[in-house]
Amino acid sequence: MNKSIKVMVASALLSMGLAAHAGTQTETSAWVYDITNLVDANYNPISAPITLNGFNTSLGTLQSVQYTIIANISGDVYVENQDVGAQPITAGGGANVQVSASGLSFTQNVVNSVTTNLGGYDGVLDFDGASGAIVALTPAQVTAVSPVYSSLDASWNPNYFTSNLVFDLTGLALATGPGNASYMSNPIVDVKVQVSYIYAPVPEPETYGMLLGGLALMGAVARRKMKKAA
Repeated sequence: MNKSIKVMVASALLSMGLAAHAGTQTETSAWVYDITNLVDANYNPISAPITLNGFNTSLGTLQSVQYTIIANISGDVYVENQDVGAQPITAGGGANVQVSASGLSFTQNVVNSVTTNLGGYDGVLDFDGASGAIVALTPAQVTAVSPVYSSLDASWNPNYFTSNLVFDLTGLALATGPGNASYMSNPIVDVKVQVSYIYAPVPEPETYGMLLGGLALMGAVARRKMKKAA
């Protein structure tokens, strides 16, 4: 086996061995439907509890956790152009979604946007007439990913995730757009939550074999170079 082939084989073995040192356990909740309608008599959001499996410690050592919010958004957005001139306006309807579990909280706006052409302001803020409209949102799925919570964080505590996670999920209706217009929204926002556990698996015997084989070949190549140099 010539030197270049040895190096290639050694690198491949090392890569295969190291690749085995990464795994992901993913848990996904059921859908929570029309989350913006989960409110009390004063229109304060009511949380929807979601339970997901915790990390399976038999897989290895937990290294990091990340949340994902997946939202299906449809419904209507109300727009009133308050500029003197006609213009196209891109408005968004959706929800401000908060996910909380095990002392961690992730808040994200999930928005579905639509563009409509409106005339100059007609002096009446009624989302009607030449300057106003109620526009249907084309159904779309929006995904928001949290920062990674990992063993590098000072407050990291993997024990938070070894039992089932109970999430509190809330959503407030949201309307967005440029500052020269007024907005309201009547969205339908269905949400589910996904948690990803990134872990270092317990090495299997063949993994050690690949690593040792790769290191042995690399060592042999290095010794051969030293002998040639001498």
